[in-house]
Amino acid sequence: MLESEDIVIIDTMNVSAGIMLSLIEAGKMVKAGKSLKEIEAEVRSHKDRIKVLASFDTLENLVRGGRLSKAAGAVGGILGIKPILTVKDGRLEMKDKVRGTKKALKALTDFAEAAKVKPGTEVILIHAKADEIVNPVKAIFDSKGVSCIIVPVGTVIATHGGPGFAGVFYLEA
Repeated sequence: MLESEDIVIIDTMNVSAGIMLSLIEAGKMVKAGKSLKEIEAEVRSHKDRIKVLASFDTLENLVRGGRLSKAAGAVGGILGIKPILTVKDGRLEMKDKVRGTKKALKALTDFAEAAKVKPGTEVILIHAKADEIVNPVKAIFDSKGVSCIIVPVGTVIATHGGPGFAGVFYLEA
């Protein structure tokens, strides 16, 4: 169909903007004239180097989507619980549960402060109506001289994340 045999399928073991990071880097390598083998090796190396942290402002959409029980959602909502997720071995995992939006923002800003971003790569910030979370995180990367791409989430993530969802993705040095 593509009239080429030069196709390699790689499971990035990531989601959303994590996959986008690998695609951006592969595109840069194509433009630089790198071979298919070099590009494949680099993209495969991303599997353990793409770092992700995401926060949810509400549990409501996770309950509606069947990702969380109604009872857990009700208790978590009353307590103001904000789940903080990461990607590990290709799966979304709970990294922490914090109480309140300020603590969720702190988790993401601490993540940004500690980030060791591969030089020449961008950080991708995704969100669903969460400028108040994304902008302070972007400011941290700006102060480090690291470029950010801000992307509104797609429909699938927005459905499960809901308004106030935000995520940070970067390729580790």
